[in-house]
Amino acid sequence: MTNLFESFKQRHPQYSHPHGHADASLRTSYWGPVLEICLAYDNVILCQPEYTQMAVDGILNSIPAGSIYFGGTDPGRGLPTAFSKSQVDADPFYTLTQKRIG
Repeated sequence: MTNLFESFKQRHPQYSHPHGHADASLRTSYWGPVLEICLAYDNVILCQPEYTQMAVDGILNSIPAGSIYFGGTDPGRGLPTAFSKSQVDADPFYTLTQKRIG
């Protein structure tokens, strides 16, 4: 999974490409979910579980239900999205990012 994500990331138009080799065919509806899964995976697998849980609990328990949460970092977006009951139904809230998804 991490190798596939790195391959996408190296070619996706969302990211900087010093030599201009972005692959426009990767601008698809599945990029958002792939990115969110990989962001959460990295933080769950690469971090100590107690710190991941502390971050998730801190975010999920501090935002009123039905709110819009602006995740400013990759973990700040990936973790709340992964641990929300339903991102689509805003349960407990919507998570947005300021990064362009292409």
